[in-house]
Amino acid sequence: MTIYDTPIGDVISSLVRVFKPKGFQLTAPVFEYFDDEHTLAQELRRDLAHGLCGKTAIHPCQIDIIERSYRVSEEDVFVARKMLDQKSAGVFKVNGAMCEPATHSSWAVEILARSPRKDF
Repeated sequence: MTIYDTPIGDVISSLVRVFKPKGFQLTAPVFEYFDDEHTLAQELRRDLAHGLCGKTAIHPCQIDIIERSYRVSEEDVFVARKMLDQKSAGVFKVNGAMCEPATHSSWAVEILARSPRKDF
């Protein structure tokens, strides 16, 4: 199970709710099993869904999957740019998902800040 399936999951959610709106970046806790890449991948998806900015590795074998999980996709960069474009509508659709700049602009700024491409 991931840490989110334990009582600590509620603590992480509470910390995010308190600190993220105030501009604090939080890092995800360690995943203590070296040889369970499947569950680590699940936990990383939930870390990202919570808006956590990184994850501590306790073994070198975890670094690659953590880095791959936090890598920004070209699709996210495209959506983030569109989200911050002053010419975009108040609500629009990309790949079947509703996008609302007023609600998602913080996400867009974070995505562009994490992107290795800085030509935006």
